[in-house]
Amino acid sequence: MGILAKKMSAVSAVPESYAAFASQLGGVHEALLEFAQPISELPLLMSKASVVAGRYKAIFDTSNMDEPAFVFGTADHPILAILQISKPLAMGVAEKKLGAQAAEGGQGEDRALGLLDLILLQSTVGNVLGALRGLLGRDSAGLETKSRHVSLENVVGVDEAEKWLQVKFSLVLKEAPSKEMDKELSITLLLSSLMSDTLVMALSSGGGDLVLDPTNPWSAHMHGTVMRSTLPLKVVVEVLRMSVADCTRLKLGQTIALPGASHKRLSVSTETKTGLQTLATSTLGVSKSNKAVKLLDDIDAEFLSDIGDLMLG
Repeated sequence: MGILAKKMSAVSAVPESYAAFASQLGGVHEALLEFAQPISELPLLMSKASVVAGRYKAIFDTSNMDEPAFVFGTADHPILAILQISKPLAMGVAEKKLGAQAAEGGQGEDRALGLLDLILLQSTVGNVLGALRGLLGRDSAGLETKSRHVSLENVVGVDEAEKWLQVKFSLVLKEAPSKEMDKELSITLLLSSLMSDTLVMALSSGGGDLVLDPTNPWSAHMHGTVMRSTLPLKVVVEVLRMSVADCTRLKLGQTIALPGASHKRLSVSTETKTGLQTLATSTLGVSKSNKAVKLLDDIDAEFLSDIGDLMLG
């Protein structure tokens, strides 16, 4: 197997459900059409977006290094997504704003992109970022452009083993949609697993209940995302109420009575944004030389029925 074939085999076409995911990113596609149309002499049309999945290293190896890259992230997660703009599109934007001769600097289409091109693309990048924020809704808090680069190879700090999605949005001629264009007008979004999962949740849940529908692959994906989330599990001996004044008088070595405590009836609970929720009762014992509890009843039915819309703490 050749080197290119090995690289291509490391990324794979995602299930059909991801094609639906790409279509739900229509706001991003529309942003592309909006800023690309003015630089085209003929009417353009959005074509079907393509999606592949793989480790970041595999996607990186098959990416075009001639395309400028803009990194989107937050303070806590500085690299959530990367936007690549095809070189013909980037050059077209520069020519539109500066004039062909000034933008090319006498070097024509073979010229390398530079800092000026990145600056001229800022409004274009802002449109795409705005579209993403619109799709994410309240989950977009803090999402901004963190850095800009003339090539993807200049982006550092990404875990090469992490799973990423590559979503490519292209445009075609409206009068001849099946005809290949002389210049590729496209943008590519590289989405980290955290960003893609957040987008899936925002797009598919629509702020409503998360219910598992076996016939809907997105419902299953969302259900799996929630199920992989973690919650703090607490084994509670007893819950007491004490006045604020009494709390301020607590001292080192003070004894606090637990009149209702019993090692045979301990509460197994978890913290959610709605408060402390009891999952089951248990009894204290020993397992493999460790203190342990044994559940005395099934998990609370209310917790199971509301798993879709729990606001995790």
